Amino acid sequence: MLWEKTYDYGINDKGEHIEKTSDGGFVLIGTSESDDADHEGLAIRVIKVDKDGNVLWDRDYYFNSENYNRGISVKEVNSNEYIILGYSGISTVLFKFSMK
Repeated sequence: MLWEKTYDYGINDKGEHIEKTSDGGFVLIGTSESDDADHEGLAIRVIKVDKDGNVLWDRDYYFNSENYNRGISVKEVNSNEYIILGYSGISTVLFKFSMK
């Protein structure tokens, strides 16, 4: 083993998908449960790490169903631009965001 990392953001975190990025790092997507007063429930969690697994940034996304959002897949479409597939309640969510 070259390295091992654990990403713990809340009550219950589940990774779903990982993609290598153009800068040699990785972007991870999954679901994170929070007991934060501003957002209780499940969020789509996106984590960007370097080649050694060190966190560069992370973001939570809540949509129509603040209690049930699930991240399924992530893809880098341009440098620092990502497209996400997930669920919000019983609806499919597809969105693109930039970290520029």
